[in-house]
Amino acid sequence: MPFRRLIPCVASFILLGASALVPNCSAQPYHWRFALSGSWTSVAFNPRSNGQVIFAGPDFVAGIFRSDDGGHTWVEHDSLLDPNGFPISGIAQVFVLPSDTNIVFGISDSRLYRSTDGGFTWDDRYNDDTLLDLGGVDGETMGYNAAEDAIYYGETYGRGLWRSTDKGANWTLLTPNHDTLEEFDALGVSQGLPGLNGAAPIILQSTFQYGNIARSSDLGQSWAVTLHPPGENREVPKIVFSWNALNPVTLEPTIAIVQRWRTADTSFLATPDGGLTWQILAGAPADVWGLDIDQRTSMLSKPGDPAYPRPLHFFTGFFEVNQDTIPNGLVQETTDGGIFWHSTGFPKGVAGDTSNPHTDAVWVIKYDTSSGRLAVATDSGVYIGDPASGAVDEPLPTPTIQLMQDAGSVTLSSPMPIESVHLFDILGRETFQSTPMQGVFQLNTSQYPPGVYAIEAYIEGQPPFRKLLEW
Repeated sequence: MPFRRLIPCVASFILLGASALVPNCSAQPYHWRFALSGSWTSVAFNPRSNGQVIFAGPDFVAGIFRSDDGGHTWVEHDSLLDPNGFPISGIAQVFVLPSDTNIVFGISDSRLYRSTDGGFTWDDRYNDDTLLDLGGVDGETMGYNAAEDAIYYGETYGRGLWRSTDKGANWTLLTPNHDTLEEFDALGVSQGLPGLNGAAPIILQSTFQYGNIARSSDLGQSWAVTLHPPGENREVPKIVFSWNALNPVTLEPTIAIVQRWRTADTSFLATPDGGLTWQILAGAPADVWGLDIDQRTSMLSKPGDPAYPRPLHFFTGFFEVNQDTIPNGLVQETTDGGIFWHSTGFPKGVAGDTSNPHTDAVWVIKYDTSSGRLAVATDSGVYIGDPASGAVDEPLPTPTIQLMQDAGSVTLSSPMPIESVHLFDILGRETFQSTPMQGVFQLNTSQYPPGVYAIEAYIEGQPPFRKLLEW
């Protein structure tokens, strides 16, 4: 039964046959606010707004809603009508582009919408075009690779995987007639750098019903089903890669958490190698939906930790579970990589109470790493969870490197000392490595043949800066 699995700090863990004995109970308490009533299937933060700008999509009601004050007030934006005269509705995913938060996507089960002004107006030119019909997905199937500033989108019913390198203005179909998966339900993309060591980002996709997960390491040109549980009928609602956790052997960012429903013993799986092998998080609660990872570097496990190399802090919610059996427990978190789970104090509603409704299903959970705020879309409304301390321990470092490219040169500037700069060609061969420097680095690109290159720079205490360049 679900309540049995939610006793704080009482759980078991399986990792290659080993057992974990020491719990980590340093969970962060939250103050919850009931922000919007009704049934909601999507929610998303603007990652550069310190938790202030939030988007939400209702289940059957029209509109995409935006809040500019952390979820206290909301404005509906659905002025665009599709060719049949119906407003935007049934949005299953809202995705804000991290590199340019003016670009926002809204995805329903049949259509994809794009906004270039922060979600105030919407464009649906990508639908019903005989040359480019992106269609829709009833799930979260849009992912992003920061190193190449590329968006990946898995269209429903196995019709193809799309990729955009110009913020969604244009799309390339990577896998025409892709039939490895019968129906896409979730998609995850690693933060690997294309060309580095000859590798491309790892793409994981799941099916709607059977619990299969397929893997591609060549931009969708070939696929292998690496998880195919026999005799099971399972959905995989979420696949989330850690941005910063590295595979201990390859030192590549190929660690992901996968969520499965409905199951009591394998509701969470983890992979250290981009889906080649899988580990069971046996202490995880059953019948869960909704997953997000705290991507702060302080939340990475270290060698010797029972959860290594997984991230330590992530969240989940319950789906089609009687809330009466899990008081204050509909949203759970783990702070030790999935070994033990704790309540976030999510409010127990009352049937028929419009200001504090009864909730049975969590659709989407999003965590904002700069404010520590949670946003949760459920069948009874949107809820906002604020950390009781008023802040989180460590916001993501503010990028300190600026890049400028002119004819014949590339310039990197930083107010902090740059430890090293590396240049790789398209085959992953390192063609240049600098010594430590102060402030400004300039590379004469005319000495290299025309082509695509990857530049990588390091500053102490900062994530690596990576960017694809072409000259």
